[in-house]
Amino acid sequence: MPVAKLGKMYYLSGAPRVSTAELSTTPGPRSHILGITGSAAKMGIGVSSRIAGDTAIARKHLQGEGSDSVGSGWRGVVRDSIRVVWRWGFALWAYRCVPTTPFFVYERYGLMQSGAMLLRRRATCVIVECNGIFFKEADGDRSNLTFKRLARYWEIRSYVKSDLVIAVSEQLRGELISLHPRLERTAICVPNGVDTDHFSPRSLVRADSESWVIGWIGTILRWQGVFELIESVARVSRDSGLRICIKIIGDGPDRDRCVEVAERLLPGRVEFVGRVATENVPSLFDNVDFAYAGHLPLTDAPMYHSPLKLFEYMSMGIPTVASDSRDARSTLSVLGLDSMIFDSSSPESLDKALLAGVSFGRDSKIRSRMRRAIVDHHSWTNRLELILAKATSLIDGENVDKGNTDD
Repeated sequence: MPVAKLGKMYYLSGAPRVSTAELSTTPGPRSHILGITGSAAKMGIGVSSRIAGDTAIARKHLQGEGSDSVGSGWRGVVRDSIRVVWRWGFALWAYRCVPTTPFFVYERYGLMQSGAMLLRRRATCVIVECNGIFFKEADGDRSNLTFKRLARYWEIRSYVKSDLVIAVSEQLRGELISLHPRLERTAICVPNGVDTDHFSPRSLVRADSESWVIGWIGTILRWQGVFELIESVARVSRDSGLRICIKIIGDGPDRDRCVEVAERLLPGRVEFVGRVATENVPSLFDNVDFAYAGHLPLTDAPMYHSPLKLFEYMSMGIPTVASDSRDARSTLSVLGLDSMIFDSSSPESLDKALLAGVSFGRDSKIRSRMRRAIVDHHSWTNRLELILAKATSLIDGENVDKGNTDD
């Protein structure tokens, strides 16, 4: 693909909590950043990056489980004032460190942050990645936003002033278009991907065991659906007589409450591993029969995220019970595994999907087909090729096609 005219990739992430450190508290964004920049390097594209969350000041003062806590009144004013100062500081840092050779900007947007705002005239192309409508999420789901109008204005302006906007799901692209009509032309859908080399097939080492293990990894938050998983396993185990255990890998603000629920409903059957280095994750799934990727809908919008962990599980060849989404349909349905997709608003639907997971969990043919589908269509390199093809068409003066670019 002729991408030389775009120049070097200048990757920006201004969110202070998003870090690429090995034990990052934001493993999903970390995987996305390393996936995109790593794939660019593999394609022979030079990469320079500025990741705000990797700076000493962010690690010391602005990260951790309580760094994005709820606050109102004067506390909210102070918190959002810090966000404003951080925005301009990050933008100036990005401007001062700009590559001397031709470059294009690829920015992961963060709430009230924009490192590209001073670079639009110098870059060959500005690409902004959208993983959510952050001013809505911060105001509604997290209730930690005071400068609401300013956050809304800055976020919409960042998308509108960009040459290309990457929405990680078709639902999210629809949300973007509802914010400004120009985004009908410049916003495209490119779902999350996976590092297929790192998340390689796992050998199930406990196929003769009388119990079943379902695995989950991530940050333990209410909307991740971990509580619903524990409740469902308790119901299914009681009604079917199956012994199903859960392995939870990760940490988060809701961990203590999750432990309480597990001890009450499934005593001795839920293992909490804690946060681990990314390089150690695949080996922890060697005794996992099937995995779980459930998300609850946001309060102000349908579920518009692209479930990164779904691709990671499937890249390891692990059958996955997943909440209904376009990505779940594009992967599980094409393999004839619709029964593993559940409606997140229906406990009965999740119960049935868990039983399907038991049925398919140790099927070696299913595991092999899952791995093959991910390698062929859902790697980070595959995703970046789609993005750069669109960006190159912009440089050539062509219009950006509308709609989804996923296979």
